[in-house]
Amino acid sequence: MIDLICDLLEQPEPVIARGAALWTARHGDVERLRKLDALKPSDSVRTIACPACDEHHYVRVEYTQEGTFRAYCYYEGFHPIDADDLTALEVDIPWMIGALREGINVLSRPVAEELVPGHLWFLGEQRIRAYRTRFYFGWRLIDPACIEQAGAALADKPATMPSLLLTSSSSPRLFARLPKRHAAVFLPDACRMTDAGVAVDEDVLLAALRADDRVVAGTGGVGYVFSEGVRSAVVGDRSFTFTKKQAAIIEALYEAYASGLHGLHQDEAAAKANSNQRIVQIFRDNKEAYEALIGSDDQGYYWLKL
Repeated sequence: MIDLICDLLEQPEPVIARGAALWTARHGDVERLRKLDALKPSDSVRTIACPACDEHHYVRVEYTQEGTFRAYCYYEGFHPIDADDLTALEVDIPWMIGALREGINVLSRPVAEELVPGHLWFLGEQRIRAYRTRFYFGWRLIDPACIEQAGAALADKPATMPSLLLTSSSSPRLFARLPKRHAAVFLPDACRMTDAGVAVDEDVLLAALRADDRVVAGTGGVGYVFSEGVRSAVVGDRSFTFTKKQAAIIEALYEAYASGLHGLHQDEAAAKANSNQRIVQIFRDNKEAYEALIGSDDQGYYWLKL
């Protein structure tokens, strides 16, 4: 059902009219969304999917002097619109914002902050595994001017932690305009409707933060970035620096992580640093980084906690 919500959000108006083919095709989903209060009665319908031709486009409804309704189609000209077909439901944006905040569990923030009127909101912050993350919600971010506004609004927030934009818009122009350490997550990829509201898949969010592990250490995901020589790193909202030996250990563990290994043995990791010390000894003067980034077991295996 979240796909239906997204389809409506990307229309000129987030409205579905009773006479629309989409209402007929998705009647069951429409009713479920209505019962959830995700859809609410719409006071008026100004645009509807054209019922006069086979082309997929929208027409503006006009009220005539005779007290009837009509719309103009580029292909078929003016044609009458049945008043019953203008009975409509629209996406309740405040409900959607509240459901996403609850699904992510960012309710500690009193209210969402509207950044671009009618298009972009700051939902709040929440930790996804190791990454404290900012969350935003955006819809109909397709117009170039609107995308520029959204990009500027996101860039105005201090870049102290990674950020995820949950959006119904799948525009390459939007994705290209996002500031550094920001990633877009298409709502149907991460969310599903339940009888209680919206459930958010944490694994999808984590994959977006890590760039789905398809990148090298030099570029990283928005959740972690290593310098070219791995002498420094930003992980979540925390920054770290390393000595040469520590950097060699981190690089070795990252390579193991990127190749899909659960961990790397102490002997193999230490050899990368040309050292016979235990890893915990190599990090004895950098305990903060060791505790935050490195996990281990009693078999002598170590891994990065990314």
